[in-house]
Amino acid sequence: MKPALQLRPSQHLALTPQLQQAIRLLQLSTVELQQEVQSVLEDNVMLELVDSHAESVTTIAVSESLSQVPGEAQEVAPSQSALAEVSDPPVESRYPGQADADYDPLAQHSTAPSLQAHLHWQAALTSFTPVDQLIAEILIDSIDAAGYLQIDSAEVAAVVQPPVSQEDVVAVLHRIQQFDPPGVGARDVQECLLLQARQLIADDELKMQAISLLSDHFALLAARDEKQLAQVLKLTPDALQPVLQQIRSLHPHPGERVGGAAADCVMPDVLVSQQASGWRVELNPETLPKLRINADYVALIRRADKQADNVLLQEHLQTARSFIRNLQTRHDTVLQVAQCIVREQQAFFAQGVVAMKPLVLQEVADRLDLHESTVSRVTSQKFMQTPRGTFAFKYFFSSRVKTTEGGCVSSTAVCARIRQLVQAESAHKPLSDNALAEALKTQGIAIARRTVTKYRESMRIPPSGERRRNQI
Repeated sequence: MKPALQLRPSQHLALTPQLQQAIRLLQLSTVELQQEVQSVLEDNVMLELVDSHAESVTTIAVSESLSQVPGEAQEVAPSQSALAEVSDPPVESRYPGQADADYDPLAQHSTAPSLQAHLHWQAALTSFTPVDQLIAEILIDSIDAAGYLQIDSAEVAAVVQPPVSQEDVVAVLHRIQQFDPPGVGARDVQECLLLQARQLIADDELKMQAISLLSDHFALLAARDEKQLAQVLKLTPDALQPVLQQIRSLHPHPGERVGGAAADCVMPDVLVSQQASGWRVELNPETLPKLRINADYVALIRRADKQADNVLLQEHLQTARSFIRNLQTRHDTVLQVAQCIVREQQAFFAQGVVAMKPLVLQEVADRLDLHESTVSRVTSQKFMQTPRGTFAFKYFFSSRVKTTEGGCVSSTAVCARIRQLVQAESAHKPLSDNALAEALKTQGIAIARRTVTKYRESMRIPPSGERRRNQI
């Protein structure tokens, strides 16, 4: 064969930088959006945050003077969906947004002190001698996150100068074990529960009985042998229950009550409220960036020459307008998806999770004439504040479970019914997965035992055998 050149015309979809940016903005969370806006502000001289005292504008506006920019007249012309031409002020997001330019989304995280910091603070308020203070610091630094001491008294006595005895170390440890939280500084679970029983149980008789079980019959208690426990205390099974209840109220990991990981503060993207006419859905203005184009730089472009600086300003102007339009598109799409979710899940807002309707991404996409991938991006890392609490958008999507009448119910609603049945069950005769499946069938939900098992495990509910033992 002789080599030859051939031309084969074909068509394919190309993503422009503007479209790629619009897609990326859709899936960003609130914090990520703030970071993206800050990055664009640093790179583009034409964009600026609106001053917190400036008058808010309810529509995206393009300054009339922009139409005089050479080569930009066609692009600047306002579209019906996003732009409106006015003379003043310049381009600005149509939603009221940032409270001020110093807003820091990372500042929303809590800053609870660690367990060690909490203990060191109490040690500083205790009348320790200098040597005892040094011992206390070593002991506190050797307490793990659960509140247990991870060093032996002999090791502490060996490193302290001047030398001290193990009895001195134990004496300081006993004082630390009186710190908050109760049970901290224990060397094992038995000692931890004993410390808490002495400090937390108010009734003297119940305290003596609990201390007796924890100190002398801990093996029986760990084995949950209720019959033997009643015999050693010379109590009836009914009289033993208050003692066991007091012991069950103690925390085996007291250190978890202090410090720990900082709790994330979720900023809802959408606010849902009930009005006389129905449910109202609106974007949270605190999460919406409020941007505009710098009018001073726009005035410099009027020279209409071909200097490099002027060309650069025109490029920044075009990028700025594109970014604001993409932000507007993101806000509109998030609001449309949220409104559709609220319309479909009105039963949930009125009656609770047991009335949740089965819903998938494709249904929302069909109703809004969007692609399923677009709806998936919109619902990713977005939150909705409602009268029933704050929920992720994804929470309202669930699979279908058939009913005995041929209809369907949401798997989320089924999980809620399973939790209700478990909470209402007898402590001495918990419901098995088969019993739960039969109980659901009486409520009109056709579900297999293995499906009940899957839902129960997803909610971290132990099986019936473990639930029975946990009641002892």
